[in-house]
Amino acid sequence: MRIACRRSRPSRSFRKRAATSPLLLARRFELNPVLVIISLVFWFWMWGIAGALLAVPLLASFKIICDRIRPLMALGHFVGGESHNA
Repeated sequence: MRIACRRSRPSRSFRKRAATSPLLLARRFELNPVLVIISLVFWFWMWGIAGALLAVPLLASFKIICDRIRPLMALGHFVGGESHNA
């Protein structure tokens, strides 16, 4: 019984961090939070832990590239998750 309790605590804290970290990182890097989560899931599926660690920097690099190329600026704006304040 004790072993089951010990296993549930780390998984519970991991789930909590996995849910909050993308939202916090997305605010700091000004990325769309939904795309951050999708990127984390996709790259974790492709490359495992290494992919999850590289997911946000890859998405941020993609946004920077899109912001610098005129035909891709709309995509960079979408990835950035910037809001319009009229």
